[in-house]
Amino acid sequence: MGSKKIDQVAETKSDLSNSSLNAASNVSESKTQKPNTWQEEVNLIEAKLLEAEAREDHNQKGINFMKLANIHHEKSGDLRTAIFNAQRSVSSFAMAKDTSQIANMLKYQASLLASNGQYDLAIGAADEAIRYYKEVDFDRGIAAMYLNKAQTYLAEKDYSKSEEFYEQAIKILKEKPNENTIFLYQLHGLKLYKESENNRKFQKLVKICEASIASGKIRPNLLNQFESIKNK
Repeated sequence: MGSKKIDQVAETKSDLSNSSLNAASNVSESKTQKPNTWQEEVNLIEAKLLEAEAREDHNQKGINFMKLANIHHEKSGDLRTAIFNAQRSVSSFAMAKDTSQIANMLKYQASLLASNGQYDLAIGAADEAIRYYKEVDFDRGIAAMYLNKAQTYLAEKDYSKSEEFYEQAIKILKEKPNENTIFLYQLHGLKLYKESENNRKFQKLVKICEASIASGKIRPNLLNQFESIKNK
């Protein structure tokens, strides 16, 4: 994990780093030059945040805070800062009154919190995302959050809760079936039943997955994950 602390990350324009101010004065140059390091990417994004702040463009602020969260998650490895920027993105999209983006960022935040071992907060973020997805009547978003909760409970080794939300997710997906999406969710079921040593349900789900594989429509990356779980 990175050592940067959330409470040290800038909240206002005056707190943004000097490097971001320098990047802001070279916006035209940044359009033609690709950043070489994740820190350079951060500097460019912070410059864009200054511009968005000046325009009071909350939607763009939300997008750029989301990009910062992704960089710290995927490249710097600083989960705490990633979580903080995800929350800043949620707040910006809330000011923009963009319900779909609020839900999407809460989904991402829930995953980050779970990865950081903050399970109760992850469940809370997931529940909030479900509320927003219900507002826009997006069933697949709700299903994704049920899976998110199932994964979080599995990490906590609460197998009963994990199965409860896994089954709710599958139920929603089966109303508008997409073979690859259902297969992806079933991979969680396989992990759950293997870890909880429920061999009967594990073998039953293996057969269901193998029937889907026989259709020839399952993506190669999902097939690889299936074989890995099955043979582990």
